[in-house]
Amino acid sequence: MASNSRLITNMEAMGAAFVILAGTLLHFAFNWSDNFEPLALFASVNESLWEHLKLAFWPGLFWALLQLATIDNVRSRVLPVKGISLLMTNFFIVTTFLSYTSIVQSNNLVLDIGIFILAVVTGSAVSGRLLIRSGFPGVLQVFGWVLLIFQLLAFSMFTFYPPEGVFFTDPKSGTQGIH
Repeated sequence: MASNSRLITNMEAMGAAFVILAGTLLHFAFNWSDNFEPLALFASVNESLWEHLKLAFWPGLFWALLQLATIDNVRSRVLPVKGISLLMTNFFIVTTFLSYTSIVQSNNLVLDIGIFILAVVTGSAVSGRLLIRSGFPGVLQVFGWVLLIFQLLAFSMFTFYPPEGVFFTDPKSGTQGIH
């Protein structure tokens, strides 16, 4: 069990580094691609808060798929655990960003990057703890799957069909989604 715990901890640390790097690149990828529409599914298409949440979700989901091939004895828990931890990561980003910007009435790039990094590391730590646990109740497994499917659907749709609201609106251009 100790070597499995070490493997999970190492995978989560590497995953956090991957998500931070991939998320940073995805922030610019849509513009770099000359607005290649299929890339809009994964990359940020504007400066709305919603579009920035994709930068943690998609790389985190990709990393989870790599974990499926690597960590045998917890394979059945990887995706539901990621459903929980990825939502926690994005919840951390949203609440921290909205809290500090409501106090200072603007945003700061250094703080925004720090929030992203801290949220990803925190989400990876939660994921690691849940994967290392000896028990994982069935209700938690179902809950994780529901959260993962919900996020997958939302992140697949809302760039192309964003709901009305400040959460989905680019504060600089006033645009929503890809159009």
